[in-house]
Amino acid sequence: MDAARFVDTADEVEEQVMEKLISVQRCTVRQRGIIVGPIEEFRKELSARFEEIGRDKWPRAVLRLMREQELETVEELRDLCERGSLEGRSSRKESEENHQDDLIWCKKENDQLEKKMREAQRACEKVKTTVESLKDSLQQATRELKRLRRYGRANQCFRCGGVGHVVRQCTSRPVQRVDTTKKARKAIMVEPVEILGQGKQFEADGGSVVSVMSIGRWERLKTRCPELKKEAEVLAKPYLIEPSQSDSKIVAKAEAYL
Repeated sequence: MDAARFVDTADEVEEQVMEKLISVQRCTVRQRGIIVGPIEEFRKELSARFEEIGRDKWPRAVLRLMREQELETVEELRDLCERGSLEGRSSRKESEENHQDDLIWCKKENDQLEKKMREAQRACEKVKTTVESLKDSLQQATRELKRLRRYGRANQCFRCGGVGHVVRQCTSRPVQRVDTTKKARKAIMVEPVEILGQGKQFEADGGSVVSVMSIGRWERLKTRCPELKKEAEVLAKPYLIEPSQSDSKIVAKAEAYL
């Protein structure tokens, strides 16, 4: 019997019961209400519950489920629902555990990535510090190089090509002499020297400065060259004094031709 039709005919059942009571027994209206009251209350509650579950929709769904699961009784349906609820809770619990494991793994990976990021930041800061230090050193070296270049240009003699003094401090005097034999002009250097207490002008060919050697080497050179020793003895060991650029006198003994 259709459940919806059964619930809809509950009013008719109540009326039929009331008519039967009137025809069978003689009782007052109050007595009839007492007898029919529980039936009326059951009818109202049944109608309300039936409306709550969507009238005949729930029974149709139940019948379809029983038919699909090949169930014959409501007890079998109840057992199936309980097992499904247990399986659902178990599956949900397993899913939550898997989700928790995934969260733990993600947290661990995140911690490792943060650690690597901090290491990379520290390495980057170290590189920046090194770059700044090298930059400062480069700037300092550049300033020193510029200073040395300015100092070198400012203290380079354009007459003799030497460094450490300027033209006005240079004692060399270049002159030009004409070679009449070869018809050629060459540059010579004239250096002021002191020979035997007298100031002389010493000429050095080729623009070179006066060559100076130590006394020990001069003695060894005379020993190896008898002719040079003889010439030196004739000249009574001449010597010359050459003032250097530092204003200190350099005394050298050598063979000199005046």
